[in-house]
Amino acid sequence: MTRMKKRFIGFVAAMAVILPAAGLFAQDVTLGEESPDQEAIYHTVVKGDTLWDITEEFFEDPFKWPKLWKKNSQIKNPHLIFPGDVIKISADGIEVVLRGLPLKILVPEEEPMPELPIVTLEKEVAAPAPEPEPIPEKVGSTKIARTGYISKGALKASGVIVRPKDKKVMTYVGDDVILSFEDGVNVSKGDRFVVFTVEEKVKHPITRKHVGYVVDNHGSITITSAIGSVVEGRVDIAFKEIFKGAKLTPYIDPLKKVAVTKNMAQVEAIIIATVEGIKQISENDIVYIDKGRRDGLAVGNKFGIYRARGTVDDPLRRKNKIPLPAIELGDAIVIDLEEDSAACLITKSLRAMKVGDEVLSSPPVQ
Repeated sequence: MTRMKKRFIGFVAAMAVILPAAGLFAQDVTLGEESPDQEAIYHTVVKGDTLWDITEEFFEDPFKWPKLWKKNSQIKNPHLIFPGDVIKISADGIEVVLRGLPLKILVPEEEPMPELPIVTLEKEVAAPAPEPEPIPEKVGSTKIARTGYISKGALKASGVIVRPKDKKVMTYVGDDVILSFEDGVNVSKGDRFVVFTVEEKVKHPITRKHVGYVVDNHGSITITSAIGSVVEGRVDIAFKEIFKGAKLTPYIDPLKKVAVTKNMAQVEAIIIATVEGIKQISENDIVYIDKGRRDGLAVGNKFGIYRARGTVDDPLRRKNKIPLPAIELGDAIVIDLEEDSAACLITKSLRAMKVGDEVLSSPPVQ
């Protein structure tokens, strides 16, 4: 009986929950009264339990199970007991009092959270970013570094190669030369000069006056010694052979890009020459005009290029002539200046241009 008491302690708590529900599911089962000296044991069947094992464990004789099972006539197959079945074990036998009612811990239901109002957040509108400072427009071309014209005044102020120092007929990079400059030209060691030759005179296409020269660049020279009138230099760049008698003009680092600037003066000019004597001028070519620094031009000024179409007779007034609208040819920008001339890069070409076409600046800033 001691063994049965031990089993009882393990199940009494569970039955406190199960037994109230048993009446709902096993109304046809009548629990017999227990003898005063006998306590019933309630066992929940687990996986692997058999009537043989249960009888052996609680009655110490597995052969008694058919006799002890007689109270369960409602269960046709005595071998069909399942995990979760609750059986009552007493001196009267083994009786199934609850079929397959799983034990479960009753957890109080949580109260639902009260619904919170939905608030629509307005999207924060960021303050507009300050507009960036405008970046000056820049115009670039591989031809900007080329020069092909020099005015009469600039030619007079230039120097000349007297001869190679070692009496060579022509010189190349690294050769030393002896130089001579016009009076009033200050020369110091380290100064640099462009070497060029004069190709032809340039006459103004309208006035026919001599205004300058088409030139051909050969390279550059750096002064290595200047003592009094004795000046020496060394060839540092040579595009082609350099001979004695070649002219010199101060070297200016060639521009690769030009920032567009506002025109401060209204200028009307004429194309007077081109690099290498080009006859049909188009985009990316360089031209020279007959106005310069003293006329209010600056590097970066933009122009429109036009061609006059002449005039026609006024049918209402015999002696009157009516000018025809000019033909728009393209655009140009100033890339280099002298006092009375300027070099311009053609930035837009609507049709072929030529020497003698008109160049008109944009209206001046008010």
